[in-house]
Amino acid sequence: MQGSWLEQRPHLKALATRMQSLLEFADEMWRRGRASGDGVEYERFEEDVAQRSAEIERAVHEVALSSLDVDAPFVCVWGKTYRRVHRIQREYGTLAGNVPVMRTLYREVGTRSGPALDPVAQRAGVIDGSWLPRTARAMAHLLAQGTSREAHATSEELLRLPYSRSSFERVGHEVGKQYIQRRRQIEPLLIRTLEIPVATRSLSVSVDRVAVPMEEPIDEPKKGKPPKHLRAFRDAARRHLKSQVSERTLAIIEEAVRAAKASKKRKVNRNYRMAYCGTVTLHDAKGRALHTIRYGRMPPVPGSIAHLTHREAHSLMQRLKEDVCALRERQPGLPVVLLADGAPELWNLFSQYFNARTLGVEPKQLVDAWHVLEYVAAAARLLEARGKCAPGTFRRWKAMLLEGAEGKGARDVLQALEATGTRKVRDAEGRQPVNDAIRYLENRSTRMDYAGASARGLPIGSGAVEATCKSLVAIRMKRAGSRWKTETGNEVLTLRALQLSDRWQEAVSGALKPLVKSVRVAPAPERRRAA
Repeated sequence: MQGSWLEQRPHLKALATRMQSLLEFADEMWRRGRASGDGVEYERFEEDVAQRSAEIERAVHEVALSSLDVDAPFVCVWGKTYRRVHRIQREYGTLAGNVPVMRTLYREVGTRSGPALDPVAQRAGVIDGSWLPRTARAMAHLLAQGTSREAHATSEELLRLPYSRSSFERVGHEVGKQYIQRRRQIEPLLIRTLEIPVATRSLSVSVDRVAVPMEEPIDEPKKGKPPKHLRAFRDAARRHLKSQVSERTLAIIEEAVRAAKASKKRKVNRNYRMAYCGTVTLHDAKGRALHTIRYGRMPPVPGSIAHLTHREAHSLMQRLKEDVCALRERQPGLPVVLLADGAPELWNLFSQYFNARTLGVEPKQLVDAWHVLEYVAAAARLLEARGKCAPGTFRRWKAMLLEGAEGKGARDVLQALEATGTRKVRDAEGRQPVNDAIRYLENRSTRMDYAGASARGLPIGSGAVEATCKSLVAIRMKRAGSRWKTETGNEVLTLRALQLSDRWQEAVSGALKPLVKSVRVAPAPERRRAA
């Protein structure tokens, strides 16, 4: 019965042969294990099973992908007609390795040298011409977690995704590019389908900046004549064309050519620029974080339009505002807290996007309490060391800050600092901690109502965005010797933000799904009659 079933399906014979081989291998192991009680090198057995299973998996993909090929004189895709031009084999990347498949190529009718259309890639939603969607998603996941070297090492250890470092780089960036192209459609859907925890009682928005190493080209003046020693090497090369020269001369000429090529390489600077991080966090009745959505934007190219208009920062704030509005539509009573450090730039952005007009409710503005306490603690340490205040002063000032109603605690601490008369006193490192604390409190005391926020169960610290700056940017993008470009950095940063926000599966699947297209056999187009 089974033999007749396979005879009617010749395309499955190769697959059946591989499955039979795996069964025989398992039977051989069973007989050897039953024959004696000796120990077994099971690690090697696991590797053999994985390799044979991968062969079966590739055979399954070969059968499935071959069925997606359309071999006809003309096909139609999204209203456009394509003509058959060639038939050739192509390898497609799967989780188990490359799979060769014969497929037909088409070109749009009326074009002589346009891009070729692959019906297999169109129907399967292939990424970058040869990578299956689930495979590309897995490779992008590893690249977002670490470098391509680490992704390659992980794949070798797991006996999956047997591809080179450059493949992980190329595919990961392509998946990030596909998501960025469709983020305006995907992110509103993600926030509308987010499961809001039952215990949610408030939400906070935080923004911060973090330095990122950027690759920036060096503008060099045009070079005149090559150096004298290079001209000598060039003349020696010309003489070599007319007569034979020694091996030593040939070696000198080759070294000169290599040096000339190296001198032509583009020179770059490695400069640190400020990237933006933003978070939307849901909190319970005690201000504890329940869930955080994270975003990041790379620094724009210096001097570009994006840099002059602060486009990346404004796009981040627009996204945060839309998320907050969507959450408040689903749960209208949620109060909104704005949290950041004391940077005026950040609060200027907040004032543009988060106000009573845009949100429908007046947000609570708070400078991160722990930034304030850092300034106060530094001043208290200096005063205690100089004998200007009693031990335990910082603990008293901290209680005043966190418990004083409507910013009264900040004003009381400010008065106590000014009364010491040590504003210009410097510490061992030449800084003025008391002066710094006074200036910080003077300019931001209206955003220090920590007691009022705590009484309402609202958060008072921007720990969510501080952690995001570290986990999203620093851990992944500030490796030794690393440098980034704005476009490719945004691709990795966006993918990593999806991982840290627990949105990976829905977001990436939504970005890759539009790549799937139908390919239909089409009649031959009518030729235009000559006039």
